[in-house]
Amino acid sequence: MLHDFAPGLVADGQRDGLTTAEAADRREWHGANDILPPMPSGVWRLLAASLSDPMLWFLVVSAGLFALVGERGEAVVLLVAIAPLFGMDAFLHGRTQTSAAALVTRWKGDLISATLDNDP
Repeated sequence: MLHDFAPGLVADGQRDGLTTAEAADRREWHGANDILPPMPSGVWRLLAASLSDPMLWFLVVSAGLFALVGERGEAVVLLVAIAPLFGMDAFLHGRTQTSAAALVTRWKGDLISATLDNDP
């Protein structure tokens, strides 16, 4: 039953929901119930997110190791191959952020609609 997992939320059908004080305590303890925190947008954010991808850095280090052992052709090919991977990574980061923003907008719209529908 629900009260086994979250005591105080439902006690034998006598009470539904939290009091204002309980909600404030839980918000303070767990933080706001946000889907995603607001994220800065723009090209620089996408570039920073792509540059933080560990796989791209692994490939750059691998290219450096190839160059150190004298395989300069392999190093150049690997570095050239990183360019489209970097572009694809930036594109996917941008698409993910756009999708997440659309979900938040839709969720907020559904929440407002549900609130208006429940007004007496």
